[in-house]
Amino acid sequence: MGVLVGALITAIIQSSSAAVGVLIALAAALITIPFVSSGKIVNKRNVISLFLAAIISITGYWIAEVIIFGNAAVAIASIVSSSIQAICSGVLFVVFGFTLDKMNFKSKLS
Repeated sequence: MGVLVGALITAIIQSSSAAVGVLIALAAALITIPFVSSGKIVNKRNVISLFLAAIISITGYWIAEVIIFGNAAVAIASIVSSSIQAICSGVLFVVFGFTLDKMNFKSKLS
């Protein structure tokens, strides 16, 4: 019974994390609009920044879990889930960015 309750709580938390990830990726695509001078949201600089953001995110989660659990070995288990979150957010940013570029969204704002 305890395993089922734990699985249910984990599923609820993970689904809300996925929803937040989608919203963050969309917000990131929209936030970059004022800072993009080339007219395209998905450009070389923004794609490179995705990799840097992933490294910072994964490292930050690892450090936080080392602090919370007090053990670096236990926190290593979070690297996989942190990597999946960073990769999925990056993919969603590119998808939303290409969609907004295809719609000429930035030129419609001017």
